[in-house]
Amino acid sequence: MKISKSYFSSIIQDVYEKISFWGIDQNSSEIEKDFTILINQYVALLTLIFFSHGVAIYSFIGLTVDSLFLLLISLLFALSYIIKEYRKNKYVIGGTFIALNFIITYYSSFCGVESCVFLFYFPLLLAIPFFLSFSKNKIEIFTISVIVLSSLYISAIYNFNLIPKSQLVIMYHYQNKLLIMNITFSLLIFRVTYYFVAEKKREDYMLADFNMTKDQYIRDLLVKIEDLEGQYKKEKLSEADISEVIRLAQTNDAIFIERFDLYFPNFFDTIKSVSNVPLTLSDLYLCAMLKLNFNNKQIALYSNSTVKSVESKKYRLRKKIKIPADQDFTLWITSV
Repeated sequence: MKISKSYFSSIIQDVYEKISFWGIDQNSSEIEKDFTILINQYVALLTLIFFSHGVAIYSFIGLTVDSLFLLLISLLFALSYIIKEYRKNKYVIGGTFIALNFIITYYSSFCGVESCVFLFYFPLLLAIPFFLSFSKNKIEIFTISVIVLSSLYISAIYNFNLIPKSQLVIMYHYQNKLLIMNITFSLLIFRVTYYFVAEKKREDYMLADFNMTKDQYIRDLLVKIEDLEGQYKKEKLSEADISEVIRLAQTNDAIFIERFDLYFPNFFDTIKSVSNVPLTLSDLYLCAMLKLNFNNKQIALYSNSTVKSVESKKYRLRKKIKIPADQDFTLWITSV
């Protein structure tokens, strides 16, 4: 049983990683990569939710146009993984939102107000700032929001009777079943959307914080040089050597690791000797940055990454080197 559970968990983890990291451009920034991961995860969940909604309608009501339409929407979300280059195109995003809006408007009247299809307007509105940026797409966000809200209020004014109701729903009294399913799935989509919007907002704040503090980090350069002069006297480094290695670190220069190894010839060998697995170039880069006494924010800034990504890398590196839990990792690195 333990083996089967472990195997099952491994399969789930593999699927999760393949979905999350699908189509990531390795040449893009860490922030762009993180956003791509969020989009992949969000679209995957939407695909699963719409597919489940279609299956639920088929199971409780039968093979109707509604169930086929929901399955078609889930298929379109799944196909977005193939045409991933269009997922961040503002025109494609805008067109998708408007199309979904009119679908909700149509079915709100077709199934009647009692079915609560109109509840899907709210996660649709909430999802707008996830795919579009307030700083770059103000006009698009305003336009889509006005269209969605106008559709909602116009439908409400006419008591969701813009078109004749489905005779199938009226004849077989499916309103209650549709009500339960639509409430369930609209709340589920709303909760999932809220989570991903919050995650994107958090990363936007982190990026803004990086931009605000970048100049301050540069002004701190001279202070750091003075600190490092005292710290590395035993390495017999000159002020010019220290200035150069810090400059290479701050500009994320390709020769940074090579030059660092020249100035600290035994550092990488010592780190490798205590590691229970081979260390990657990314691991060595992180060790070098910590040795130079850069904090998480600075490392994220200079490596075009995020604090969250740096923290994850530090955690994995700590496990590789097997640093005791009661020992400060940064202090251990600087003492090597």
